[in-house]
Amino acid sequence: MDSETDESSEERLQEQLLKPQVGYGEHAMGRTAVEFCVVGPEDASDVMYALYGWGGDLRHDVAINELKKLSKRFKDKQIVVVNTPGTGRSELLSRSLSKQISKEGDYSGYGELVAGATRSIVDGKNVHIRGHSLGARTAIAATPYIEGGVDSLIINDPTGARRMNLGQLAWRYVVKENMHLRQYIRHAFDPEAARLQGRPISAAMKKTLDGAKGSKRHLVLVDPKGLRHETLEESLYDAAPNVRNVLRVVVPEMSELSDWRDIDRIIARVRGYADVDADTSVETWVLKGHTHSWMTAAPSIEALLYDEKIQAS
Repeated sequence: MDSETDESSEERLQEQLLKPQVGYGEHAMGRTAVEFCVVGPEDASDVMYALYGWGGDLRHDVAINELKKLSKRFKDKQIVVVNTPGTGRSELLSRSLSKQISKEGDYSGYGELVAGATRSIVDGKNVHIRGHSLGARTAIAATPYIEGGVDSLIINDPTGARRMNLGQLAWRYVVKENMHLRQYIRHAFDPEAARLQGRPISAAMKKTLDGAKGSKRHLVLVDPKGLRHETLEESLYDAAPNVRNVLRVVVPEMSELSDWRDIDRIIARVRGYADVDADTSVETWVLKGHTHSWMTAAPSIEALLYDEKIQAS
């Protein structure tokens, strides 16, 4: 019976993936198209965002595999995945909004845009927001703009806990984390994920990137410049009052982009912030023996850590 249910769920997932939507977010600096896809039961009372890291694309084989694992764990929730600016049918950000990110490390305008573009999906439902890396910063930035608040905000290894120049960011992310990713693929921690990570870029993603005018410029210039700023704490202060139950930051112990001690100090200050609800659990989880790249090679573990009902032992 369970195998029949899983097969039925996968068929529905495949069908829903073929129907991405485009919404338009309004912000102080203009109106921008955002492409997103919604999977899961349409009558669900809960919606969960799963926001991608740098260069994420909902058509990529790796992203689809991740979505399958999340859907299997969260069968009672709708899941929303969002294409990053310049990817697929998501438009590039306006020059002023790009400048806000690259010059100041301020993602609030982009968060407002994502929340606005997907508002009709979450209207009247319980909302849970998740994200990895750049997607974690997007998740934090979108949280203050979700009407009625969110039930949980759980993010994995957000950047912005310490200031870095572009050289340091390139060395840590492009060189060192790429080496870690190769190790994950080699050891096949999750065999299917390792196989997909090791494959050449999929035809679907290549077509998407080639067809998105200016996407490479955004990936190479705007995002990295934004991630080098030390603005995580300020963003969490803005988001925390809008979280009802769980605010959790998962930090890989060996991450090249964050130090868990910095994150823990930030979370301790956020926990004591007067506007955080007394019933909200504000947590730091340290993932021992792993790096920033773990999520891309272990989506089953990601799904486990994204469950707000799981408690640390």
